[in-house]
Amino acid sequence: MKKKKFLIIFLVIIGVVSLWGWKKGATQRKIFRLKEILEEANALFEKSQWEESLRLFEEFLNNYDIQNPPFPADLYRIYYRIGYCYEEKGDREKADKYWDKTSDEYKPVVEFYRGLRLWKDENYLECREKFLALLDKYPNHPMKEKVEDTLTQIHDMMLYGDLPFPGSIEYEVKPGDSLYRIAKKFSTTIDLLMRKNHLSTAFLKPGMKLMVIPLKDFSVLVDLDHNLLYLRFKGKFFKKYPIASGRDNLTPTGKFSVVSKLKNPVWYVKGRKPIPPGSPENILGSRWIGIDEKRGIGIHEAVNPQDIGKYVSNGCIRMLKRDVEELYDLVIKGTPVEIVREGSQI
Repeated sequence: MKKKKFLIIFLVIIGVVSLWGWKKGATQRKIFRLKEILEEANALFEKSQWEESLRLFEEFLNNYDIQNPPFPADLYRIYYRIGYCYEEKGDREKADKYWDKTSDEYKPVVEFYRGLRLWKDENYLECREKFLALLDKYPNHPMKEKVEDTLTQIHDMMLYGDLPFPGSIEYEVKPGDSLYRIAKKFSTTIDLLMRKNHLSTAFLKPGMKLMVIPLKDFSVLVDLDHNLLYLRFKGKFFKKYPIASGRDNLTPTGKFSVVSKLKNPVWYVKGRKPIPPGSPENILGSRWIGIDEKRGIGIHEAVNPQDIGKYVSNGCIRMLKRDVEELYDLVIKGTPVEIVREGSQI
């Protein structure tokens, strides 16, 4: 009897151990499979295969016990990626459902894509307000470049297209008016008047309607740390341009203003004859925007475009030809110019 009893106990123990081993093995197999599904979902996401990636992410969540997680998983990242897949598929409601579950870490990116919806829906002015607010709230976020690129496109439409510009004026040309007189009256430039109104000549007829953009609320900020020039409207981002600046900290920092503007300037060099515009020796290029006459500091074309991004000048700020010509049209005498370095906030 004792042997029989011992045998039964032994068999029960063997059965329990076997069952425990089987369950443990099944759990390990399930964990391995879940990790495999998540890895594959992420790989497909990186390849922009939204449909398959979404299917696997959802399969993962359906089998992952959030209350008793079998292994650590970044659920916030998964929620973000599922939301992104739905956004790409055009299902904004489901995208928001998952994006609302993400952590603060993903909020700037989520808000960017929600703002991009406004762009896609051609609600450009609403998109502009949302993106300007994003720059204020997250000034150093990696999405900054994309936000600024989108804002630049919107601002181009405001400057040169049919999108309304804040504070713009519809002006009816009167007898005796000229572009010079109108530009002076409304603190704008002749070139911007012509481009905004698609004028091929400066000839005006009484009764013509012109859209006028005053430029008194524009300012310039030069960031020497990153060799970037920012054009700002009412203190907020408007456009950004790459620049070259002074070697050995020759470009002065501080607050200045536009004091002179010249097209195709002559370059005056001490001890030499004036160098005319168009000469290979004239380093000023097509535009000069003077900001410090005592030291001869100004903004002008980089006749060697490869200088952009470098510290090579004697103190002046150099820009690509197309950029300096655009900036020239968007600033007037008196426009504030601030030059900063050492991580000053833009």
